Amino acid sequence: GRKPDAPAAPVGVVLPLSAPPSGVPIRVRTAGGREAIVLEKMQRGWFRVELDQNANDEGGAGERKSMRRPHGFAPGQDHLLDAAPQAAFVPKPKGSGSSKGRKSSVQQSGPGPVPVGAVQAITAGGRGA
Repeated sequence: GRKPDAPAAPVGVVLPLSAPPSGVPIRVRTAGGREAIVLEKMQRGWFRVELDQNANDEGGAGERKSMRRPHGFAPGQDHLLDAAPQAAFVPKPKGSGSSKGRKSSVQQSGPGPVPVGAVQAITAGGRGA
């Protein structure tokens, strides 16, 4: 009899270096030296952050903004940024003409019917040989 698996992390999972446990705010430095809390990781290297209380040309006190790696952040913090929670990617609502509905009409069972003239036209293409 096998014991039921404990709800711990799988054996093969290696946690990144010094990444904070989930639920703890991830604090990083901006390129300008301010502290920012990473709220979420978005698509294509963008992050939602909340800046500290020291307003400067990077943003106001406590301002929430989107920043992109590597330009917006001080170097050497990739492990912290990678640990940020992934933003929930919200797909377009169903029924708005998404590509899912269209695919079924394109699929054909087996090789589709080929018009008789199509094959001949291809082989007869060597005019004036």
